[in-house]
Amino acid sequence: VTLGLGLLVVVPVGLVVGFWVSRIVTQPLASMAEVASHVALGDFSVRAQPGRYHDEMAAMVRHFNQMIDSLERMAKEQRASAASISHELRTPLTVLRARPHAICDGVIEADAAESRALLEQVEYLGRLVGDLHTLAMADAGQLSLEIRTVDLADLVRDALAGHAHRIEDHGVALELRL
Repeated sequence: VTLGLGLLVVVPVGLVVGFWVSRIVTQPLASMAEVASHVALGDFSVRAQPGRYHDEMAAMVRHFNQMIDSLERMAKEQRASAASISHELRTPLTVLRARPHAICDGVIEADAAESRALLEQVEYLGRLVGDLHTLAMADAGQLSLEIRTVDLADLVRDALAGHAHRIEDHGVALELRL
C-alpha cells in the first residue's frame, strides 16, 4: 500500500519535473527553428532567444545568431555589389546606344576617331564582364591563379600603346625611360 501511494505521488511529480526540464531544453531549440524559417525566407531581422540559462544551449543559440549576422552582412554586400555593377555597366551601354543613334541621325560623323571611341567602350564593357566572371569563379572556389614572372617595362609599354591615340589627341608627348 505504501509503495502504491508512493508511486501515486512520485509519478505525477516526476512527470511535472520532466515536462519542466524538457521545456527548458526545447525552448531555445524552438526559438532557433522559428528564426531559421524566417531566415530561409530572407528575413534577417529576427534572432533566437537563448532562454534563461547560460550553458551549452545558450552558446549554441549565440553562435546561431552570429551566423545570421554574417548572412545579413553578406546579403547587404551582395546588394551593394549588384548596385555598383549595374551602375558601372550602364555607362558604356549608354554610350553604345546613344553614339550610333547620333551617327545614324547625322549629328556625329562616322570617322575613325568615333569608331575608336566606340571600340573603347566595347572593350571596357568586355573588361567589366571579364571581371564579373573572375568574381563568380572566385565565389565558386574555382579561381586558379597562374604565377609567373612579368617584365614590368613591357607591361608599361603595352598599357601605354593601348592609350597612345588618346594621349596624342590631347597633344601630350611622353618619353619613356624604363
